[in-house]
Amino acid sequence: MRIAEAVGLCGLSLLLGTGAAGAMTPVSPEQILCSGDHIFVGRVTAVANRDCRLGSDPVGCRQQRRNDVELTIRVTRVMGARTTAPGELRVGQTIAARSFTYSSPHNTKKFTGQGALAFRARPEALLPEGWLQAAYVGQDFLFSGNAARVMVWPADGAAWAADSMIHPEKRYGGDCAVPL
Repeated sequence: MRIAEAVGLCGLSLLLGTGAAGAMTPVSPEQILCSGDHIFVGRVTAVANRDCRLGSDPVGCRQQRRNDVELTIRVTRVMGARTTAPGELRVGQTIAARSFTYSSPHNTKKFTGQGALAFRARPEALLPEGWLQAAYVGQDFLFSGNAARVMVWPADGAAWAADSMIHPEKRYGGDCAVPL
């Protein structure tokens, strides 16, 4: 999920009844995690830079498609799924899913806390292939999403994800994938 999409979710929640005088609440990491059809752990076996500026129409490239990546992921553990999720992820399955990265010259962390890897670079920078390879390939992550698009979290966040699925009302008041 892009930051713009997350901000859109905040606006949507305001429109749907948080009150005319109520303040907008920021989208929490749990809300972003729970927006996915599946919550699973996997190992990234390959990464490809899919930044739209590398495509045939770099001038028409929209800001929200910059720093996109395509991850080849081998699913190692399926933690939960929505009952309405299209399709099913299975342990051992390999998927190619899109995700995104975040870059800022002030970044000091590996993860944004909002479902993406973070890099220390200018926001408009094209991330070098070597950086993407080092950050993703051969590493395990917690994912939220589906076989086409995922958000990325640290693999050691499995307990947090399980608690978010079991007690979504405690975390943010919404629903989440059902633990498997």
